[in-house]
Amino acid sequence: MFRRDKRRFLDGKPIDPSGPATTVVGEGTLFVGDIVTSGDAVVGGEVRGTVETSGRLHLKPTGVVYGTISATDAKVEGTVEGPVVVCGKLEIGFTARVMGDVRAGRLAIAEGSLVQGSIHTESPPQRFVESRNGQAVAAVQDESAEEPVAV
Repeated sequence: MFRRDKRRFLDGKPIDPSGPATTVVGEGTLFVGDIVTSGDAVVGGEVRGTVETSGRLHLKPTGVVYGTISATDAKVEGTVEGPVVVCGKLEIGFTARVMGDVRAGRLAIAEGSLVQGSIHTESPPQRFVESRNGQAVAAVQDESAEEPVAV
């Protein structure tokens, strides 16, 4: 009757935190300094510095980054105080708090998230429908407006 398709990170294979090329900052961990990795990264703790990956980044709801985030693709569900630069797809979840400018190739922003800063995307705005707790939430970008309009 109902499809139970699990939504995967960035519509693909989820990040394996136990993978040999995955950098993990666990919940309750404070990392002071810059993280530069060619693999994927998962941040559930606090980072005071730059997080730069040529792979994917997942900032969990418990994660906090005080500095610049740079990634190929990223899912942000935690707090960022600094710019976010993603050349591919950036997903900003409903628990996210971003205080800084955002630049992404493609961007999805969930209802309930907070973004304080300018937003720049490379792709044209697209309509999407988000389903949460069985209720559909839709957002669309009006080409004449600078910000998304909830419908």
